[in-house]
Amino acid sequence: MRGMEWIKLDATAMGVPLYRQLGFEPECAVERWGAIAGQARGKGELVWGGLPAFDRQVFGADRSELLAALAPLGKAAVADKGYAMARPGAQAAYFGPCVSQGTECAAELLAWFLSGHAGAPVYWDLLPHNTEAVRLARAHGFMPVRRLVRMIRRGVAGAAPLAHDDSRVFAIAGFEYG
Repeated sequence: MRGMEWIKLDATAMGVPLYRQLGFEPECAVERWGAIAGQARGKGELVWGGLPAFDRQVFGADRSELLAALAPLGKAAVADKGYAMARPGAQAAYFGPCVSQGTECAAELLAWFLSGHAGAPVYWDLLPHNTEAVRLARAHGFMPVRRLVRMIRRGVAGAAPLAHDDSRVFAIAGFEYG
C-alpha cells in the first residue's frame, strides 16, 4: 500500500462485500443530498486563505494536494474558522469539501455556494452522523438521494488510529475523493 498508514474509500452496497474481503471495515455512512438551489445571499466575496493545517487536524490526514487541485474550481474561506469548495459536475454543481469550526461558519460558506447556483441542481455529500450538517441541509431544501458506506483499512501494520473530527466536516470532497 506504498506506506500509507490508512486507506479509506466510499463503497456502494454492492461493493461492501468485495472490500470486506480485501480487509476493509465499515466506518460510517456517507450520503449524497440534492436540491435545486434557492435564492441565497452570501455575505459578499469570501476570501480564500488556505487552511490545510486546519483540514489535516479535522480530517486526520494530509489532503493538501487534493485541496490544491480542487481550489481553482471554486473556493472560499472565513478567516480561521473554515473553508468550502465548489465545482461543476455532470448533473449538478457540487458543494464540498466544507470544513468548519461551527454551524454558523458552515452556513455562511453554504450561502456563498448557493448564491452562485440559484435555480440550478446542486449536490452535497455529507456524513449523516454530523447532525448539524443534516439540519443545515434540510433547512436549505436538500434531501438524501444516495447512500454509501465509508470503509477503512490499515495500510501499515501497527498504524496509530486515524484521529479525525467529523463534527467539523460539513461536506466531504465527494464519493470519489473522500
